[in-house]
Amino acid sequence: MDSVIIDSCSINGQSDQSSEQSSSLNLIIKKLGHELDEIRVRSLDNLISKIEAHLISEDDLSQHKQLFIKLFDLFNFEEFDQHEKVLNLLIQLVEKSRSATRNIFDINGLNFLNSLKKEHSDNQSIRLKIDELLDLMGNSSMESTKISSSCMSQADSFNSNDLDTHLRHLQAQMNQHYDSSSHDQPSSARSHNKFDASRNFSHTSASNNSINDQFYTKINK
Repeated sequence: MDSVIIDSCSINGQSDQSSEQSSSLNLIIKKLGHELDEIRVRSLDNLISKIEAHLISEDDLSQHKQLFIKLFDLFNFEEFDQHEKVLNLLIQLVEKSRSATRNIFDINGLNFLNSLKKEHSDNQSIRLKIDELLDLMGNSSMESTKISSSCMSQADSFNSNDLDTHLRHLQAQMNQHYDSSSHDQPSSARSHNKFDASRNFSHTSASNNSINDQFYTKINK
């Protein structure tokens, strides 16, 4: 039998490279909330360039919940004028990754998008971008619901009590994650407060129970 030789140096090198890329990405995401508009814009362009150069995929980027918090937070800065660029990036992420839709729901970004749409009632371009984003989120949500229903129908090994206990356990884990995350949000200088990450996180558990009803009601308005 041929022996398989594992190059530990190569494995360690790949691990170090992955860790370095993750640290670099986290730094770029953090700078989206910088007090200087020039740095915020540069960080946004940097992320977009990495996607276009295939240095990172939309799905990998969508795993970072902090990214979506920072992207929505950009609308809080009065001097920031790259709104369409942010919406285009959100559309691209939602179109390519279901994780993007889930993270937007998780930070209660749906309510913010509807508020933003009303605020830009005189800007047709912004409104169309938001409508496109909401439509994509609706399609992604419907697909996820179909998958969840399929998985539930195959869960014959669970009786009703086991399933109820399992769901309560998952909800407790989610609540714990959101509570801990809400204390990690850095403060940033805002010209006005339209999107408050910590407030949205604290209300996520309650809003998740009716998120689908809210979504389909609001996108049809």
